[in-house]
Parts: sequence; C-alpha cells; structure tokens
Amino acid sequence: MMKRLLSLMLFLLLGCTGLGILAISPGMTVNAASETPTVKAADPTEPIAQGTFGTCRYTVDQDGRMTIAPEEGQSGTLGKSKENPWNNFNQGQWTFPDWVAKVTSIHIAPGVAGNYNSSNLFRGFSNVKSIDLSNFDATSVTYMSSMFENCSKLTEIKLSSTFKNDLKTDTSALFKNCESLKSLDLSSLDTSKVTDMREMFEGCASLTELNLAHFNTEKVTDMTSMFSNCKNLQEINLDSFNTKEVISFTMMFAGCEKLQALNLSTFDTKTAFQEGLSPANGMFEDMQNLWQLDLGENTRIGLNSDLPSPVTGTALPDESGYIAKSNKWQAVADGTDHEPTGNTYSPIDLAFLTQDSDFTGGRFVWEQTFPVEPEPEPEPEPEPNPDPNPGPNPAPGPNQPETSTPETSTPQPAPSPQPTPTPTPEN
Repeated sequence: MMKRLLSLMLFLLLGCTGLGILAISPGMTVNAASETPTVKAADPTEPIAQGTFGTCRYTVDQDGRMTIAPEEGQSGTLGKSKENPWNNFNQGQWTFPDWVAKVTSIHIAPGVAGNYNSSNLFRGFSNVKSIDLSNFDATSVTYMSSMFENCSKLTEIKLSSTFKNDLKTDTSALFKNCESLKSLDLSSLDTSKVTDMREMFEGCASLTELNLAHFNTEKVTDMTSMFSNCKNLQEINLDSFNTKEVISFTMMFAGCEKLQALNLSTFDTKTAFQEGLSPANGMFEDMQNLWQLDLGENTRIGLNSDLPSPVTGTALPDESGYIAKSNKWQAVADGTDHEPTGNTYSPIDLAFLTQDSDFTGGRFVWEQTFPVEPEPEPEPEPEPNPDPNPGPNPAPGPNQPETSTPETSTPQPAPSPQPTPTPTPEN
C-alpha cells in the first residue's frame, strides 16, 4: 500500500515537471490549441454601476443616465438615508463612489416611493444636470434635508405632485449649493408642517427670481442663511411668510448682492428678539444694492443686522438717475420712492426705531437727490477775421447816401512865374 502511494506521488510530481501555471481571469478565454489568453471586448451596453437600495434597483448606463426602478413587481421603496449606497458620512467626511461623478441625469421610474427619511438622497452628484422626479412618490417623505445639496451643475429639476403631502418637517439645505439652477417651480411643495428651513437655498448663485408666495411658514423656527449667497437673485416674493415662531434670522439674506428691494412687512420678529440677544446677526450683510425696504409694525431689525449704509453720490441701482444724497435711509411717508418726505435715519437709528413700541412700519429708501447738471458757460464771441481780399462795396440802400471812393490825384507841376509888366511912363 505504501509503495503504491509513493508511486502515485512520484507520477504526479514527474507529470507536472515543466508545466507553467496559467491563471485565467474573468473576461478572458483560452485557445485550446495555442493556450494564449485573449481579452474579451467590453460590452457597450454594460452599466457602469448597478445595485439595490431598499426594494429598488439602480443602474447607470454608459451615457451617465441613472435610472431607479422597483426591483420586483410594480412598486418599491428606497432605503433610509444611512443605507444610501452612493454616499456615506463617516468620521466627519462625505465619501462617494467614483461612478457618482459620471452621472449626468437621474430618472425615477413609476412605482418608486421615497423613504420617510430621504435626507441626502441625491447629495453630491456634482455633474448631474437634470433630475426627473415626476414619477416619484413622496407621500411618506418627512425629512428632506440636503436632498439635492452640492448638485452644483443641476439646471433642471421636476417634482411630482405628491410633494404636496403635509408630512415634511425638515427642508434645511434642500437646494444648498445648487449653483447652476436658474429657476425653481416649487408650487407642488407643501411646507405647512416644516419647522426647519436653514440654508434651504444657500449658494443658489444663478437664481434670478424666486416666488415663494404660496409657502406656509407658520411652524418654521429656523431661517438661518435661508437665502445667503444667492448672488444673482433680483426678485423674491415673501408675501405669505409668517415668522411668529422663528427664533433665528441670522445671515438670512447675506450675500444677495443684486437684490434691490425687500418686502418684510409680513415678518414678525418680536419673538426672536425676546428669545435671543442677536437673532438677526448679519441678516443684510453684503447687500450693497438694497435701497428699498418695507417693514411691518412687528418687524424688528437688530443692531447687528448689517443693514447697508448708502454711499453718498452712488447712483441708485434702478437706473432712475437718482443718487444717494447721504449715507442715511429715509421714510417715504407721504412721498414717493424717489421723492420721500419722511425722517432720515442711519442704519443704527433705523434699528432703534423698529424696536420702539410706537413703530408702525412703512417703506424706507435711500435718502436721494437728482443730480443738477451745471449750466454751460457762455461761449466767447468769435473775434472778427478781416478778409485779406475784400470784394466791391455793396450798393447803397434807398435811404443811405451814396458814398464815393476817393480818387487818387496825380500831382500837377507848379505854375511858371509870370513876368511882371513894366509900367508905362506918363506924358
């Protein structure tokens, strides 16, 4: 028995002598005749990324289109924020798989529902240009914080009608640093139960107008930096804002450097000033073009709100031709925006005025004037320029005596002296 085992081992040892080891990796085939490995060509239809999230499946094709669909059947629900396979927060840092930077568009197929915690759902897709959520079921979504944060090249987003659910409580940083977005239709967004709107639009540097007239903000407690660094924002409608519960307006409009007019007449900031010492720090910081401000009877401005001081001689941004007369603001009172008649205030004085119990609100504008152009100096009369070649004298008028040109006489020779006649003697 022992001899047979030794013989078998010897046979195997001798049989393997001189043979090379051939490792065959995935994607390779072996030609039996030549034993030369051949690399198999990549399949152009092969997705660059795929996987599951909750009971949904995602794929990213070679063109950068990401599609999210139910994994099985007609419906599926995305997982919680902490289970997100395309972003991860660990030890104070966000990390993303390499394929995330290749995604240029995101499409949600019918039947996909959002998790109640959809915070950070599409955070960090830095090259995505369009997101179509028209099929997305947001009925159960409660937390939406940072949902699109840092989608810096996003130019188009479509929200479904299901965003009208009234479960949402957190929309903080929802569109933060979406710096390529030029317009937003948020008419389908129900905010009646939202309590946190911090940084909601911060860094949306391409937005030029924002209509939030339908926003219900009666439960919101924090509006810190809500619109800060919206550098190209020129129009904003906040007519429906109820801010009785808000305790922080810090940096709310800071960096909105092109915003010329701001209507805060519906703002009630008394609660904030009762709760904290500086609830509006930097609220108007770096708003050098703000020249028109509407305040309500309950609108308080803090001493540290950084309301800008006009620079004397600076042209009003509305191109009316008026210029700042001083570094003060003036109540419009019974006048007009360009011809105000009320008292004048420095930014600090205006802040003190709003904290007076008798303050009734009103519109305030830069103290201004229309520059008077100096009268032009009279031009000096031109000196006569004698004509070196005068023409003939003009004919005399009917009532004008005729003048003759004096003739030049030729000098005549002097007459010869005549002889004196000799007197004849008398006889």
